[in-house]
Amino acid sequence: MERRLATPNIETRGTAGERRKTRNPEAEPQRGPQHDQLSAFAGSWQAEGSAFQDDAEARMLSDETWEWLPGGFFLTCRFDSRVGDTEHRGFGFLAYDADRGTHTCRMIDNLGYDRLYDLSVNGQVWTFRGSRERATYTFSQDGRAVEIRWEQSANGVDFKPLCELKATRTAGLGPTQH
Repeated sequence: MERRLATPNIETRGTAGERRKTRNPEAEPQRGPQHDQLSAFAGSWQAEGSAFQDDAEARMLSDETWEWLPGGFFLTCRFDSRVGDTEHRGFGFLAYDADRGTHTCRMIDNLGYDRLYDLSVNGQVWTFRGSRERATYTFSQDGRAVEIRWEQSANGVDFKPLCELKATRTAGLGPTQH
């Protein structure tokens, strides 16, 4: 059985300086089916494809591991990629933002980027939307493969291909584990 900590009280001072405790006004997060949708990404993946920059194409290889953070609210990610001769490593997490009613993804990397994306899901297709990048992840029916297409924009309006990958799940297919 999962054990939850009680929402902490906040100590405040009244007008006469007396101490009083009030309940934290933030509602306790509730896990729902939107969190379970994130399990599409859970597991270990190997990807291969091409990256496009400055009218050149480079081979891209990537290993990614997506794991549930205890509690089942967030999926954490660690990726280790090679784009041509460049090493690209980073961390991230997927979440469901109940206040906004959308999934989100935050990714940070060794190149200094900190990206935030809003996600939408339509069947087997997940779409990532950021201010300068967007992506489409199309999962196979059995969830063991995904076709990935990233695009980038210098102005947030005109997009061009960034990379195209095919990934295969190497471990972790199964029910949500948290």
